[in-house]
Amino acid sequence: MEGKKKNYLILFARTILGGIFLSFGANEIFKIEPVQWWTSPDALSFVQSLKDTGYFYYLIHIIELIFGTLLVGGIFVPLSVLILTPIMFNILYFTAFLDPSLWLLNLIQVACFAYIYAYYSDFFKWILEYNMKIDPNSLENNDILPRIEMGELEGNEDKKKVS
Repeated sequence: MEGKKKNYLILFARTILGGIFLSFGANEIFKIEPVQWWTSPDALSFVQSLKDTGYFYYLIHIIELIFGTLLVGGIFVPLSVLILTPIMFNILYFTAFLDPSLWLLNLIQVACFAYIYAYYSDFFKWILEYNMKIDPNSLENNDILPRIEMGELEGNEDKKKVS
């Protein structure tokens, strides 16, 4: 029963987060319902500057549309989470610093995003793993750069002074 409950929760979180990205992306690209979401003058000038670039505003919404669709469909979910991470943080910072009127929607987004990330955390271990090796062709763990202990270094200096 626990496994089915987890599957329903991840399905719910994927659908909610993907639906939010899908609806906002489609609304801005296809002009389904032209709504001005922002109330702050700083937020309006920021969004207008993104639109003035000619491509960046629409690129963001195309990415939201594509990867929101993938999230809803359950296809390439870890890749979608990886690609949507910077957009998610920018939305969060936009709400925190420029226009806090949509904070409830962002709270829902962050909760769904965090749950999806935690569910698929095994897919992201390779990103967070420290993997610097002396010989890139070697697969052994002994080739990781050695750590120097402070006591070991001081002990060697004392031995050199005595000799």
